Amino acid sequence: MRLIIQVLIALVALRVPVDAQERAFQCDPRKKISLKEGEALIDKVQARYQDEKSIRAKFYQYSFLAALETSELSSGDVLFLKPGQMRWNYKEPEIQIFLVKDGTVWFYQAAERQVMVNEFEKVILSDLPVAFLMGLGNLRRDFTFKGGCRNNDGIVLDLRSLPKPEKSRESGEQSELAGFKLLIDPQTNFPRGAEVAHIGGNLTSILLAEVELGAKLDASMFEPVFPKGTDTNDLRTRPVEVR
Repeated sequence: MRLIIQVLIALVALRVPVDAQERAFQCDPRKKISLKEGEALIDKVQARYQDEKSIRAKFYQYSFLAALETSELSSGDVLFLKPGQMRWNYKEPEIQIFLVKDGTVWFYQAAERQVMVNEFEKVILSDLPVAFLMGLGNLRRDFTFKGGCRNNDGIVLDLRSLPKPEKSRESGEQSELAGFKLLIDPQTNFPRGAEVAHIGGNLTSILLAEVELGAKLDASMFEPVFPKGTDTNDLRTRPVEVR
């Protein structure tokens, strides 16, 4: 479950090689952007993203799990309906659904015929990138510019998360986020990819393709409806109905 959550934080089909996915977030030292330009871009990206209430796209994901020294390429389609709703339909290498709605998370695995249910705030540990993707966060408030560059895929923004409020530090909460990069389309100032690195060495990068801004989405697309016979593992403090 933790691996799947990390896949989210934190935004090219399977036949595209891994090096192409990695190359999208690499910087050429000769094409660096200045602090002034980087901070201005953060504002532009935030303004552009928050104006879009619904998004549909294909996604292509590379995940590296440090503890097992294994990596995986996966793909599918993703829907965002802001604020606070998103659905990741994994099609390759296996069918899975990751759904967030009304503060609840559903993770469905077709092969296991099982869906796990939990409260959003309990499972999203490094939550800043996810909050931004869901329209709940703010780049200017939550991050500062660390560096960036232009490459053949767009503009890379290397961001550093700002310290959490005093209350969070006192409670012992610590972010597992070691790095967060956004790949920006220079024509639209819209994010078309994200790379999230965790302190433990796990790494996830996601590229978006065929992005449809202002997509016609409705609430029914985010209903937790799964095939009959699916077992439910409900970890919430209060029961939730899965149909």
